[in-house]
Amino acid sequence: MIWRHTLNEACRLAVAALKFDKASVAGMQSFVEVAFGGADAKPDALLPWNPTTPVAIPGTPLRIKGYIDRLDLSEDGKRAQVPDYKTGRVIGSDVVIGGGAELQRSLYAFAVKALLGSDVAVRTAFLYPGEPVECDLAEPAAFMADLTVHLARAHASLLAGNCLPGPDAGDRYDQLLFLLPVNAPATYCKRKAVTIHAALGAAASV
Repeated sequence: MIWRHTLNEACRLAVAALKFDKASVAGMQSFVEVAFGGADAKPDALLPWNPTTPVAIPGTPLRIKGYIDRLDLSEDGKRAQVPDYKTGRVIGSDVVIGGGAELQRSLYAFAVKALLGSDVAVRTAFLYPGEPVECDLAEPAAFMADLTVHLARAHASLLAGNCLPGPDAGDRYDQLLFLLPVNAPATYCKRKAVTIHAALGAAASV
């Protein structure tokens, strides 16, 4: 019964996503599972760019790679939109960086501009087909500039040896949880927070 419910819910969300009117614009071509920055692309994938081209964050030595769920590109190549499908809690358009947890929309925008040209207008949004709700990234250009500053500070902090637990250390999604004491979520991280914040300095301003 649980498995049937899971399959039915997957079908419902898939249909809702495909019928999401706001996610489509007339005259645009859609690409899915778009590899970028060196991520492995499927052999028969239709892509708007060379997936092996490096994608650098301007003003930093950092490079990113990954997959974009969906990319819509206008016929003249001057407008692009990146709807990223979500099934969890709606975060809302007012959440921009989210303490460093909500970077996906802006990183996709960096990738699109790096591979298609800085003159391309990029619109990124989270789409929640189950609601249905769409949350645009407000003022993406300003946000991308702010994010560049935060990433540069984080990079400098890491080079200085400050590889310290962040605000999400010890939670259920922390892949490095095994490096922390067993009581990390309950006491250790809380006890060390002030000292960690001071050591991170400007990098903690995110």
